[in-house]
Amino acid sequence: MDQKKEQKIDFVAKKTPIRIMEVGPRDGLQNEKTQISLTDKIQFIDHLIESGIQEIEITSLVRKEKIPQLSDAQELLAHYQNHSHWKHFWVLIPNKVGLEKAVDLKVRNVAFFTSASELFNQRNINSSVQESMQRIQEMISYNNELPTHQKMHMRVYLSMVFGCPYEGDVPYEKTFKLIEQLLQWGITDFEIGDTIGVAGPKQVEDFLKQLKQHFHIDQFAMHFHDTRGMGIANVLISLEVGIKSFSSSAGGIGGCPYALGSAGNVATEEVIYLFERFGLTNLPDPKKVAQAAIKLNEKIHRPMSSKLSQYYQKNSK
Repeated sequence: MDQKKEQKIDFVAKKTPIRIMEVGPRDGLQNEKTQISLTDKIQFIDHLIESGIQEIEITSLVRKEKIPQLSDAQELLAHYQNHSHWKHFWVLIPNKVGLEKAVDLKVRNVAFFTSASELFNQRNINSSVQESMQRIQEMISYNNELPTHQKMHMRVYLSMVFGCPYEGDVPYEKTFKLIEQLLQWGITDFEIGDTIGVAGPKQVEDFLKQLKQHFHIDQFAMHFHDTRGMGIANVLISLEVGIKSFSSSAGGIGGCPYALGSAGNVATEEVIYLFERFGLTNLPDPKKVAQAAIKLNEKIHRPMSSKLSQYYQKNSK
């Protein structure tokens, strides 16, 4: 990397703290064939907190038959209700019924989702993009009508932004139109997802430069999957363009059960390690994140995709 680009990254990152959303307990575990016990999930989350990670998406209030791996969501949330980290936890919400449960459980941060791909939306949640947007609007309205002390911070995930297994390339204009509508409804926190890991650095750069022409870049987080080994490179180019918020998964575990070809997420410990190499400070401990992933992996019983976790695992013996 040339000196000009390195200086640009240093300026972008050091002027504003990096935000990392750990999604391993939800996005990571939802695609695993092995059913992880509630006790093991709690241990995993506790280890992530000990690593210094602030924001953690811990589960989704989805129907048990939809994603059995998250069937203990209410029990998990009840366990943490009085935890000092409670205000930093996030829950993915599929519909108003789930949102009502979130209110009962005193959840503070909720995420909604839709897709820039019409066919993926049909396969994933059995509704059109328009129908899913109407559902999000209904949940936003419901949240806005709550008493002040019950109102939750809202974020919207936009998936399949860089490509879909059913539609192929997805025009950026589709994503921009969704963002414009959501902004009108009051959403200011967005996550852009490369759900099947098809994007490369040049495509990510082109997308983000166009995004910056229409919207304020600080409203966006990037979520990369590492299907083709481009995850960390895409994080790097995003940082250079000005993104300071990223979602990732300890150990690189995860994937979407309804997205063909979706492999694991970019690994949190590798994202942190990358930022450390640029001299950023006040970051979680990548070794402790890796250790959390290693301990979880003992329950999953399959090789980790994270090279850094593999390194720590090998050198801890």
